[in-house]
Amino acid sequence: EVEVMGMPPSFCKDSSEFIDQPYLLYSVNIKSTKPSLSPCKPQSSLVIPTSMFCKTFPFHCMFDKAMDILQVGNGIRRLLNKREFQAKPQFDEWFEILAPKINCTFSGIMTMLNMQFTIRVRRGDKVLKKSTGVMDLKGQMIYIIESNAILFLGSPCVDRLEDFTGRGLYLSDIPIHNALRDVVLIGEQARAQDGLKKRLGKLKATLEQAHQALEEEKKKTVDLLCSIFPEEVAQQLWQGQVVQAKKFNNVTMLFSDIVGFTAICSQCSAMQVITMLNELYTRFDYQCGELDIYKVKNDFPERNNCKRSEWDMKNYFDSKL
Repeated sequence: EVEVMGMPPSFCKDSSEFIDQPYLLYSVNIKSTKPSLSPCKPQSSLVIPTSMFCKTFPFHCMFDKAMDILQVGNGIRRLLNKREFQAKPQFDEWFEILAPKINCTFSGIMTMLNMQFTIRVRRGDKVLKKSTGVMDLKGQMIYIIESNAILFLGSPCVDRLEDFTGRGLYLSDIPIHNALRDVVLIGEQARAQDGLKKRLGKLKATLEQAHQALEEEKKKTVDLLCSIFPEEVAQQLWQGQVVQAKKFNNVTMLFSDIVGFTAICSQCSAMQVITMLNELYTRFDYQCGELDIYKVKNDFPERNNCKRSEWDMKNYFDSKL
């Protein structure tokens, strides 16, 4: 215990630097030198049960100087599909050191305690002397002086949830204090965003193709209307407007026919006739377009003496064929 007592205020007169400066004086009396509080509890009360340690650090293993495995975490136990050890297995039977490149010996590991270790959990086959890699663990080696053993504390080398599939592990097997949970979840979120971006890109490309196809169909529709009606009428129909009938006082009309068509058909094959007609009408349509003439493909209705026809077509033809 410490007792602090205040002394009467006074002025400093001895020091030339702090002349006539007031100050306070305290008296500190230490009654006892024994500490009143223990810095920590006794060592015996700080022992962590093995089951709690294996649950808190599921991806750890401990081995002695003879490289015999003394203890493994619950996660590694599930990877190995073993609940209890029948005997003390050797470290190299279930694990393989990938990095750093050293001999799998106790002394070799002791020389590299300051480096990060990557080990592979595997299932050993004594008959075929082969092993199948199950999962890689990354962590550190810690030397335990009291047990003269080495403790490996690590976590799985995974970056996606699919890496847990088929190994009997889940994201909940990663302890909460391990940052691997956040890394996996952030990676999954980034991959989901990339998937959405790819889908959005595909939908955008599909939409552009559909828009292009729609424009082509619109153009075909306009061309079809222009081939049937005059351009002015076709534009009004395309825009959804009502086409008003017009009256033409003077109209020049040309009725044409192919002379000797019957004789030509009797002397030529069907394909020759079709080719000839196609070429003839193509040239005829081209000349009509050059002279801005509208070609009527069907005859006008019969004239009605009581009422004139209200056809809205203008036909001029002045070409030389």
